Amino acid sequence: MQGNAGTPLGRIPLFRRLLLGIRLTPKAAPPSDAMSDTAILAVAPRSFWKSTPRRPTERGIMSDYEQALAYACKRFPSSNIVIYGHSLGGAAAVCLVSRLRDTDKYRNVKGFVLENPFASIPAMVKAVYPQRWLPYHYLGGCALDKWDAVGAMARAQVDSSSLLHRLSRSMLLILSEKDEIVPTEHGQAIFEATTRGAEEVKEGEQRRLVIIPGALHETTWRERRWRAEVEAYIRSVNQGPTMQRTGNTVVITPDS
Repeated sequence: MQGNAGTPLGRIPLFRRLLLGIRLTPKAAPPSDAMSDTAILAVAPRSFWKSTPRRPTERGIMSDYEQALAYACKRFPSSNIVIYGHSLGGAAAVCLVSRLRDTDKYRNVKGFVLENPFASIPAMVKAVYPQRWLPYHYLGGCALDKWDAVGAMARAQVDSSSLLHRLSRSMLLILSEKDEIVPTEHGQAIFEATTRGAEEVKEGEQRRLVIIPGALHETTWRERRWRAEVEAYIRSVNQGPTMQRTGNTVVITPDS
């Protein structure tokens, strides 16, 4: 799920780096670990790139992404699906999945990766305008679309019927150490929200927070650590004791 700018076309270098890395089987890995059938589904919601020019409201974008996820689940019923959200797409991923019920419809949604997500629109407004003497500092609460990722994550921890309740227990959250747009505290707040009222983590479930040294908001994917972490996570989705064992993976990823 994408950030607030860009297109899938502009993300081709990222997709290439990810897919080439995944398809190179480590010497110690068995042949079934090649994951040569891994695919990326990059969706441009309304008002982005070649999509419809309709107004990009939170409700509308949620609807677009929900339809995209439903399509992926139906089109690839025997594949493991990993939801990947970057920046605004990270907040959108959290908000969307928190609203979905963990039913048989989403049984093959197995992974959840967030990269440099922001906590909410009000929190971002304060980050952009930290000066308390500026009126803009206080206008975040007036935003019609809040994209409250922290709140959604916290609520999901006590709602066992939420799809996010399951996915957050083994999610991967990646932050750029030198993110110049979204403060790392935002991602950390989302991660900390996963522990609020949460049940004891079971075997095979391990949420992880990874900070990539020296990376900026849009350059995380260029770092070796990023690729290593994402590759390892996707492999764990296919091999983990609580995961469906198959060589097919569909990654729903951001285009910005």
